[in-house]
Amino acid sequence: MKTSGKLKIFLPLLALVLTAASCSTSDLDKRLDGLDGRVTAIEDYVSKINDNVIAANALYRKNVLITDYKATEGGYELTLSSGETLKITFGDKIEGNAPIIGVEGGKWVISTDGGDEFTEIEGTEPPGNQDGKTPMVKVDKYGFWIISTDGGQNWTRILNENGDPISAKDGKSMGGEYNFFSSVAYNKETGNLDIVMVGGAKLSIPVKKGSSVTPRYYYDGVYAFAGKEVSFPVEMSGVDNAVWTYVPDGWRARLEDGSLVVVAPEDGKAGSYTLEMLAFTNAGDTTPYKFTFTYDPKLIFREDFSGAELDERYWSRYKHGEYTSEWDMYQEGDPAQSFQKDGLLTMLAVKSGDTYRTGAVDTRKKMTFEPPFRVDCSARFTQMADGVWYAIWICPSRGYTFGEIDIMEKSNFGTTTMHTAHNPYTLNCTSIAQDQKNSGKSSISVSGQFNTYSVECREDAVVFFVNGQEVYRYRNISHSESDPAYLKLNENERPYYMQNFTFMEQSYAILLDIAVGGNFPGCAINDEELPGQFDVDWISVSKL
Repeated sequence: MKTSGKLKIFLPLLALVLTAASCSTSDLDKRLDGLDGRVTAIEDYVSKINDNVIAANALYRKNVLITDYKATEGGYELTLSSGETLKITFGDKIEGNAPIIGVEGGKWVISTDGGDEFTEIEGTEPPGNQDGKTPMVKVDKYGFWIISTDGGQNWTRILNENGDPISAKDGKSMGGEYNFFSSVAYNKETGNLDIVMVGGAKLSIPVKKGSSVTPRYYYDGVYAFAGKEVSFPVEMSGVDNAVWTYVPDGWRARLEDGSLVVVAPEDGKAGSYTLEMLAFTNAGDTTPYKFTFTYDPKLIFREDFSGAELDERYWSRYKHGEYTSEWDMYQEGDPAQSFQKDGLLTMLAVKSGDTYRTGAVDTRKKMTFEPPFRVDCSARFTQMADGVWYAIWICPSRGYTFGEIDIMEKSNFGTTTMHTAHNPYTLNCTSIAQDQKNSGKSSISVSGQFNTYSVECREDAVVFFVNGQEVYRYRNISHSESDPAYLKLNENERPYYMQNFTFMEQSYAILLDIAVGGNFPGCAINDEELPGQFDVDWISVSKL
């Protein structure tokens, strides 16, 4: 590597020559397109050059401490103790001539021949200066390289040894890789990040990572529920101790091994609440954290499917085998058929070889709730097909026969939905005309849009709604052994006659699914119309 004493930059200027005699119109278009591509690449390249110069200047300052670093594509991103975030890049290729700025002997130097020869840049403050003024380069409107040494106030063209401006778009490749930083590596023995610059200068900067607290399933505005511990699994590093610096009245919070636990008050004002925490490292460094929650004292449960993954604190992917039913025949618990993306829970029904695969999720083993309550669910039949059916339902922990409530079931095409209440009476007392129907139909859903399907479970009735409009209710009718209907029952049916409203005695779990085949659709599966798709935007359970 050679270094001269003055700014005397040389590089032959190669002109891009386009002649009508040597190329067709299409060839000309291709070359112009290629030129446009090089211009875009150069603009990106200019940004990286200047980012690297700014980074080098910051790294040369006294008492610099790196608190975090991570590899990026073609470089690193560094976080300094001052709060600055630096981007450094190396190994980039570019079509066209481009300068390389480096540091040698405590001075800024520049090369225009791929790093073979460097020249001192006069008129610049040395690296590490506090005013932040560093050499900057860019391309002027005519496509020539220009440089500034006063923070971008004044610019001059970079000239070659003949005094000619240097083109950034002459089509010549640099013939190598751009390396402002020759190497960047973490030294485990010293705990420093060792940096070698292209000009030969070396830096060794201490890395002192602060604390890290990353709760899984957390996002700003996630729900906290009245009087219930909401626990988030946490990945922590560098935390020796933590102190809550602000907790709203009535709230409780703690950070323990592997968990962030928050408890909202039983009775409070609905709204958004932020809790603040300060984490300490062994060295006494501190990092502040804020956690924001949405709270409504009436909420028992709410899921917006807003996170990056299905929240397995509450949900499981359903797999057939525990129960035998038509709806779960093809449920394999495969994430490919039930997944969370773009704020939605998506469930698919697909053809797989000579069989089918369908998706379902439930809360049976993780989260239950008791009456009286109201369940609301926003869902869309995104892709319909003959032989496919969709369901939003809640099931008693004791089993389906004790009071299953089908909030919404739909099959095939169209907007007709079914709403059903099951209990031991409706399922077993079939030899007589029962005193009320246990299901109702509705056709008020809006096709192709999200509709809200709801149910209220209360002492007097189970009431179903579509988009806020009541569509069916199953009433709590008093039964006794003196009823004429009781006397008409078979002996094996009579024990179930008094169990016509068992809903208030159960605890419930949520099930959401898409299925194929069986009696409910009433038609054959049309494979050509698959996949079926059922999207759920949100679901909530509220106190009544």
